[in-house]
This record gives sequence, structure tokens and C-alpha cells, in this order.
Amino acid sequence: MKTTKIEWCDSTANPTVGCDGCELYEAGVGGTCYAAAIHTRFCGSPAYPEPFGVVETRPGRMIKAAAWSDLGGVDRPKKPWLNQRPRHIFIGDMGDTLSRAIDFDYLRDEVIANVISRNGRRHVWLWLTKRPTRMAEFSVWLEAEGLTWPWNLVAMTSVTDQATAEARLPALVEVCSLLHGVSLEPLLGPVDVTPWLGELDWLIVAGESGSRARPMNPAWVRAIRDRRGDVPFFFKSWGAWLPIEQADGIPKASKPIVVDLSGDVYRLPKRPATIAVPGPYDAVMVRVVRQWTHADLDGRGWTEIPAIRADESSAEIRERLEIEAAYRTVNFKTGERAPSPTEIERLAAEVRKNRTPETFHSECFRENHDTAGPVVDAHLAGP
Repeated sequence: MKTTKIEWCDSTANPTVGCDGCELYEAGVGGTCYAAAIHTRFCGSPAYPEPFGVVETRPGRMIKAAAWSDLGGVDRPKKPWLNQRPRHIFIGDMGDTLSRAIDFDYLRDEVIANVISRNGRRHVWLWLTKRPTRMAEFSVWLEAEGLTWPWNLVAMTSVTDQATAEARLPALVEVCSLLHGVSLEPLLGPVDVTPWLGELDWLIVAGESGSRARPMNPAWVRAIRDRRGDVPFFFKSWGAWLPIEQADGIPKASKPIVVDLSGDVYRLPKRPATIAVPGPYDAVMVRVVRQWTHADLDGRGWTEIPAIRADESSAEIRERLEIEAAYRTVNFKTGERAPSPTEIERLAAEVRKNRTPETFHSECFRENHDTAGPVVDAHLAGP
């Protein structure tokens, strides 16, 4: 979609639909996954002809996304933390693109070719998966194909608790990407990401939404924020349950409950006598109407976003982008396919003979927003 309500991006693109399953969804059983819920609701329609558990390709969507307008230098009144930045496009919000049914050739031709295209390089692409092991394998496969992971493609994974963090984060940091991000959504328990902080570049946190949403203890969010060091922290939403002190004047859909540090939930009238008084890390939460949820934590918003920095290791990537951009410029009107890795290497050899040295740069600076908190901004070099 060219526009999205997801707070940390401008747009979404889905080169595949469907998913093999995860802790939030099991084929034939269901779950709390929002993508599965939407897919199931419209199953049988032209957009979603098969059940969510059937993974299908959608070729052509990425080239359309790459052609969307450049938002660099443009303000977003509803998302001021993205002001002046390139368009941020979330890849894979309606399924997992790294599902087993999707082969690496397709990912190269549909995802990578469009990310590094003349149009695609104007944007920042945020590729999220619950299968970072397969993403790491794909990055190694790309190297064997003579392609380097694009500098404007952020490798990201999703975790929901400590078990999924320990299973996925070691694989995520093995992806040959300049930036690595983690979406802790929905956060269903306390998570310690400190063992991997030295190799992480972004932490996004949010609670669960939907009719079966579970509440998120604010102590879990604070722990991630307070231990993150200098890693940018983005608090997206409380989800369907708000701390009761933030719920004044907001339509409520339930009576208050208490969530303890482990995630156990107690109805206030039925709390055991031994914990009749909430402990220091217990939280009184109330379910509210979805559109009223917001993301204040300790009196402010947290919308930090990492920069994409240029360095010597990205020189070859940028040279390859230049070469493919030249190729696409020549062949754009004919509608020819993107060049294969072999064709790119041949073109590279020809271009290098007469290539004029160019300076690629990325201006990185930090701003302070009164309500949004510190963010790091970056201007990407144009084609």
C-alpha cells in the first residue's frame, strides 16, 4: 500500500502473501496474527484466493512500490518523525516473504532487483521476517551470486518473548546487512536484548491488537528502553490495552485488570489475598477502543529512527547501483527485465573503463523533537 497507518513507515509492499506459521498463527488452527485475520476475512477474494497458510508470490508489486514518489525532503504531518526522510517501505506486512515455498531466485529478481533499481534506491526498505535464519542464508546466497546486500535494505526480525529473541536474534545479526532492526510486536513478556545490542540498529516495541489481544506490562517496555544504550528506540503503541492512568476520557471496552511482571493477568475483584495490593512491577490495565490507543511512555513519545550511513564497505554496493541505474535508464521504455548478475558484471567491466570517480555521501544529523524525542535523520544521495 502506498500509504499505511503503521507508525514507523510510509508504505508497505508484499511480494508474497501467506505464511508457514509462527507463535502467533498455526495453519488450520488460527491465532492472533493480524495479517492472518485480515487474510482469513477476505479469503476467496481475488486478492486472497487461498488460505493464509498457503504462501503465494505476487510478482510485479515491488516494481510498482519502487516507482512511488520520493519523499526525501517532504514533511509528514501525521508522522513528523519521518519528516525529510526518504520513503520508508515495509516489506512483508501481510505474510512472511522468507517462507519455505519462496525460492531465492524469486527473492533476487523481485525484491533485490527492485530495491537496487533506479527508482528503488530512492527509498529505504524495511524487510521484516520471523525467519532470520533463512534471510541470513539468502544473504550468503546473494554473495555467491555476485550480489552484495543493498545498502538501503534493512534486515529485520520480529520477536514476542525471550524464547523467540534467543532463537532469532543470533541469526538476524548474521545477515550481511548494514543495518539490523528488531520489532518486538506484540511484546508478550519481558525480553532482554542486551547480548545483541552491539549489532542491532533499531528497536521497535508495541503491544498486541485485535479481539484476542493480551496486555503488555509497561515494565517490559521500560526495561528495553532503559537498557538499549544508544540504539534507537521506537515505541509504536500500547495495543488494545492501556495503562489505566492514561485512559481518562477514552472509551473503554473492559473493566481494569492487573498484569504482573510475568504476564499473568488478574481480575481486580478476584485477585488472591496474597497480592491484594499491586506490587512495584504490577500494572493496572484497561482495554480501550483501538483507535484511541496511543504510545506515551513516561509522559512522552519515543520515535527514534536510525540513519543509513555510507561507509567504505558500501562502495561496491553503490557502484553496482549506479551500473544498474544506467542499464534501466537505457531500457526503461522497452520494458525489458532487470539485468542478471552476469549481465551486471559485464556492464560493470565496461563502465569501469571510462568511469569518472564520484563521491557518494550521506549527511547524518540528530534532531530533537519536543514531543517525539531524539531521532537520527539521513539524506540519501540521489541517483
